[in-house]
Amino acid sequence: MNQRIIISPAYMGTMTQKERVLYWLENEGPITQGEGKEYLGIGRVDRPIYYLRRDGHKIITISVEGKNRYGHKVTYARYKLIREGELF
Repeated sequence: MNQRIIISPAYMGTMTQKERVLYWLENEGPITQGEGKEYLGIGRVDRPIYYLRRDGHKIITISVEGKNRYGHKVTYARYKLIREGELF
């Protein structure tokens, strides 16, 4: 099991959703909708991602296939920050 950085609620309360997502991308790596909701309290991660991209951050979307709780095949997005000089 991966160890996750837990941002203290007091500190997180001072950050915007965009700042929380950027913090995660820089320190943890890629993020999904479920991780955004569970760890950052953000219902829709795609919105802060949109604004981060607009601000010039290079973020790619990776389509991931998995199964939902009913065993049905689903596809979901994983967002990854591309750092300066990094090839994906």
